[in-house]
Amino acid sequence: MITGPQIQAARTLLGWSIPDLARRTGISIADIQEAESATKLPSRRLSDLALIQAILEEARIGFIESVGVQFRPLDLIPITSGDRSSESERA
Repeated sequence: MITGPQIQAARTLLGWSIPDLARRTGISIADIQEAESATKLPSRRLSDLALIQAILEEARIGFIESVGVQFRPLDLIPITSGDRSSESERA
């Protein structure tokens, strides 16, 4: 499950304010603020965290275990060592 600092970091990467995230998730501003500041949330809030995570992942945020976040590029195609074939050859 994501953490409060991860939510805040993800918003920062995206340039979103708390009201932006609240509008996109349908979760109140107060609940977003609580989620970002709380170390543990009551179980009734776990569904809010899951929704926040899903919305942030749709916006190309990747979560690194419980310690960080990263911005995922759109068209990143992994290339293994020695693989120099073009994208059309892989299709």
